[in-house]
Amino acid sequence: WTVCAQLHADLPASVLVGCEGEIPDDFSRWLPQSTWEQAPVILYVTDDRFPSLETTMPHRRADAVWHVDVMRGGVAVRRIVVQRLIGQANASLQAP
Repeated sequence: WTVCAQLHADLPASVLVGCEGEIPDDFSRWLPQSTWEQAPVILYVTDDRFPSLETTMPHRRADAVWHVDVMRGGVAVRRIVVQRLIGQANASLQAP
């Protein structure tokens, strides 16, 4: 939820921020997963501490991926990944 809160604080109010987690938090009430997962496009932000996206959102596919390595003392300690996800129905409408 910390990453969700940081994104929510830094993005315009028009950008809805949801959070996927095992423990209920403020985001679970503000924008439930059952709501945000219905969006046609999702920007999914995660890092290498969490399960792969294929197991959490198998009905989506990434059409763009960005990543950044977080360095401490010259050593990569974490990789943050942002994926633009589209639903399978939207994927069939995309040009090959």
